[in-house]
Amino acid sequence: MRFYSKLQLKGAGLASILKKDGIAVAKLEDFFDGALIYELKNYAAKMLKSPEVPKEAIQRMGELKGANKRFLEKLWGGYGYVLEKKDLEENPFIKFALSGKISGVAGEYFGVMPKLYHFDLQTTVVISEDAEAKLSQRWHRDPEDKKMCKVFVYFSDVLDEGSGPFKYVLGSQYGGQRQNLFPQRPPAGVYPPEGEVESAILGSDIKTCFGEAGTIVFADTAGLHKGGFSTTKPRLMLTISYVTDACPQPRYFTFSHNIEPSSFSPFIKATLELN
Repeated sequence: MRFYSKLQLKGAGLASILKKDGIAVAKLEDFFDGALIYELKNYAAKMLKSPEVPKEAIQRMGELKGANKRFLEKLWGGYGYVLEKKDLEENPFIKFALSGKISGVAGEYFGVMPKLYHFDLQTTVVISEDAEAKLSQRWHRDPEDKKMCKVFVYFSDVLDEGSGPFKYVLGSQYGGQRQNLFPQRPPAGVYPPEGEVESAILGSDIKTCFGEAGTIVFADTAGLHKGGFSTTKPRLMLTISYVTDACPQPRYFTFSHNIEPSSFSPFIKATLELN
């Protein structure tokens, strides 16, 4: 069914692909005109030059990575981010996340109103080819819910294995033909032993997402996926996450006291769960 009256046919088509494969790929140009794309790319470049990350997020990522392994650098957003009124009005990343053209794909996929759960901008750290894969560099399923929708936007060219492409096992999402392959183990998700995913499927069952800057990947990350193993060049990527009311986990961000819910549209209030 059509969930949003203004959702473009492109979005509805992507949701259909998501339901079948768990992943769908598009480009910024499929959804937006040059003005917002220019804003997004400029803001990404600005954050790369001068990161803006809450202290809590840096500490949390440090704990996740381990003392001797840093393969991601968080530049913006993430755990503990305080959403300001100015963000909702001016921040191009937030405008992107709250756009019905993007969240509408998640809504079509879920069949219910999507809720904004998390957002961040990260760059990968180039590591040696023989380095041991850690955490999100390994095959895994996210634990938050049975169905999720993450939106990844490349802000650098990811044209070969050395630039850290996102990878996904087709049909491994809930309802897909491979949903029972190394199933979730909430609240920790699941990380299959190294090499066992490849042993259980054909190479053609893995979608490797190469693309130029501006590529968008929609993926249900409750399915099997991995990424970020960069050996020749860093990958700059924005991540936006949507869940439904069924998700038991608290969202990653909070609100500033200066946000007045009545000043925003019903759609934005519902996406942000503003009362």
